[in-house]
Amino acid sequence: MREQYYAEFQQIVLDESPLVFIANDPFRVGVHENVEGFIPLPIGVFDISQVRLQTDQY
Repeated sequence: MREQYYAEFQQIVLDESPLVFIANDPFRVGVHENVEGFIPLPIGVFDISQVRLQTDQY
């Protein structure tokens, strides 16, 4: 039953979507818990001018 709902939902999205998806560029970023201020930009560029490493010992 759930599979049928998902199929119907996907069809509705395709029928009513104003956009055509022509590409998918996955943007993956890994950051350690002691890194502060890192904000990845949506264009795939990294501005590291505000990045700081937390040096507190656990």
